[in-house]
Amino acid sequence: MAENSKKRDGRGGARPGAGRKPTTLSAWQVDNLLKTLAKKAKETGRDIDQLLVDKVYDEALSDRNFLAAVKLVKDLTSPKLTEGGETDKQLGPSIYLPKQKPPPAAVTDIKEAGKT
Repeated sequence: MAENSKKRDGRGGARPGAGRKPTTLSAWQVDNLLKTLAKKAKETGRDIDQLLVDKVYDEALSDRNFLAAVKLVKDLTSPKLTEGGETDKQLGPSIYLPKQKPPPAAVTDIKEAGKT
């Protein structure tokens, strides 16, 4: 091979996007964990969710372990809230410049509030 010729990579095919898709280490770890859990669930007849729920409702469990199990369930089932979402955009800034500050809400007398 000549020195100035391009070295070919032996992976993939001739078409764009052909060949094995790259995976990250974390994706491989999650996939491996799920396969192991499924295998163990098949052996024991109980999956990981059933075991976790049993721990949450186990009365002999110490308070510390009970709270850890409840926290784990809540973390896995609660939606993740992120800052800067749609709600924050609707709220607007918390501090306004004097020219941009909206007028304060008008105070209405209680007797007049019921009249339309």
